[in-house]
Amino acid sequence: MMDRCWSLLISARSNNRSYVLHLVPMLTTGMLGTTVWTLSPLSAEAQAQTAAPSTRTLDPNTASGNTSSSAAPVDFCNSSNGDPRGAAAARDPAINSGCATPADVRQQQQLAGLVPPRQVDLQVEVLRAQAALDRCSTALEKHRLLVTLKETNQAAFYALLQQDLETLLPLVYTPTIGDACLNWGVLLPRPTGLYISLRDRGNVAALLQHWPSDEVRLAVITDGERILGLGDLGAHGMGIPTGKCVVYGAAGANPEWLLPVTVDVGTNNSQLQQDALYVGLPQGRLRGQEYFDLMVELVQGLQERFGRTVLVHWEDLAAKNAFQMLQLVRNMRVPTFNDDIQATAAVAVAAVLGAVRVPGALPLQQQRFLFFGAGQANIGTARLLTKALQQQGLSAAAAKSRIWMVDSKGLILSTRTNLTPQKAEFAQNPSNLPGGRAAATALESSSKMQAGNSNSSSLSSSNSISGSISSYDDSDDVVQQLAAVVAAVQPTALVGAAAVAGAFGQPVIEGLVQSTHIAGGPSARPIVLALSNPTNKSEVSYADAMRWSSNKVIYASGSPYPPICFDPAAAAAAAAAAAAGDGSMKATCSMSGNGG
Repeated sequence: MMDRCWSLLISARSNNRSYVLHLVPMLTTGMLGTTVWTLSPLSAEAQAQTAAPSTRTLDPNTASGNTSSSAAPVDFCNSSNGDPRGAAAARDPAINSGCATPADVRQQQQLAGLVPPRQVDLQVEVLRAQAALDRCSTALEKHRLLVTLKETNQAAFYALLQQDLETLLPLVYTPTIGDACLNWGVLLPRPTGLYISLRDRGNVAALLQHWPSDEVRLAVITDGERILGLGDLGAHGMGIPTGKCVVYGAAGANPEWLLPVTVDVGTNNSQLQQDALYVGLPQGRLRGQEYFDLMVELVQGLQERFGRTVLVHWEDLAAKNAFQMLQLVRNMRVPTFNDDIQATAAVAVAAVLGAVRVPGALPLQQQRFLFFGAGQANIGTARLLTKALQQQGLSAAAAKSRIWMVDSKGLILSTRTNLTPQKAEFAQNPSNLPGGRAAATALESSSKMQAGNSNSSSLSSSNSISGSISSYDDSDDVVQQLAAVVAAVQPTALVGAAAVAGAFGQPVIEGLVQSTHIAGGPSARPIVLALSNPTNKSEVSYADAMRWSSNKVIYASGSPYPPICFDPAAAAAAAAAAAAGDGSMKATCSMSGNGG
């Protein structure tokens, strides 16, 4: 039974027609919700509102009565209706559009002399920004410039972004946002967000009053403990909520509605603790009840300041806190969702549903999935995938039997002790291995072989039958051990979200192709979702996946790769050579800089 359905309305335009995008987290009793997006036309009244050139309402009655803007006294404080004037207005990116600032805004906000005298259309400011962007040589330099534009000229920033989303979104969010977070201590300027620290306990409501917008409808919150595949970045994780708010803005959300928040409860990253340029508290992380009390205080403060309908969007919490925090806030009957658990699941399952429509893919109910990594992203995806399989007529038990998971200790089996409740949901009986006891024995032998390798000293003998992969430090070991798991499980689809670069190596991909052919014949095509971010943490690149599978893989990734142009003739020749036992020929591919 549904407890609550909340809708976030995001305006957008297509073919000169306005639309509204509904984000509907379904909060249900006893289960995690599903994020649903729908698109419908805007009403005439809403279209008129979204057509307004400024996000602030300018009241002409509060402007100076003097018709000469240059003679008007400059008021460096806020006006009586709360709109900044003079220097304060010049520093407000929602008001100051550079040379594109309209004449009436210049007069009302007393900007004469504080912006250049020439007036131009906004498109000229966009061209100016594009010219500056073209002079940047690296993705991080382009990110810095775009952040500067956002912090100084909001109208030009979003106009530029919406003009070329495919090119610019990877610069303002993944994969470039990962580099920005790693360089946060020297990133100047840094995008504006709200920092709440453990020192602010009992005073969070007062800090929320410092945020300039009263119109917040959505707060994106992180504690920086699990930033993409980069680990604990503490306060330097602010790039994630600020970047995600940019994504919302690119979709048409009013920037005044969006509040990025980083909760600084310390970091267990020793390098950051010792870094003089680290912007956060250089101490270990707050744990236990005090952590949750601070988070609850923040959520309550958001509701007090912005109303009970404000949506709380969680980003990049560690798994040990993410599930509990989501359930805790849902129990408070607060509109909320966790991006890693629910939104990633929605996108990943959508990718699977799209993949099974591709010619050669097996039907969904015939797929066998192997998840590499058992954190919140893969657990959330597995839960939603279970529901999708049930919609194809499978029972809950039969649906879960199609899903296998590998964590740092190996294949998750029911024989293992001390499993978390989330992992226990998908623990499989060893007898369910497609190859039966013979597969289990082969997997155990592989595990013992790896355990004898000095580079794999941390392997767990208590879980040898599951093909332990407890050392993620040596990618070659991970590939060999995962290949043994693939041979035992015989999956038709691989889903990676463990941030282990190169884990889906050539033996893994080749084994996946083989097991898919066993399940569906020589024309059957396997599915690979390499979801880890940024791209340098991806389990396998698109180029490698296609080359090692002779162009058979149906592939999706967490962040975009540059376009690739394959030579189909070379790929076919390589496949024929491989079938003949000649390994000298390989499929070739070339990078295309213009998307060819």
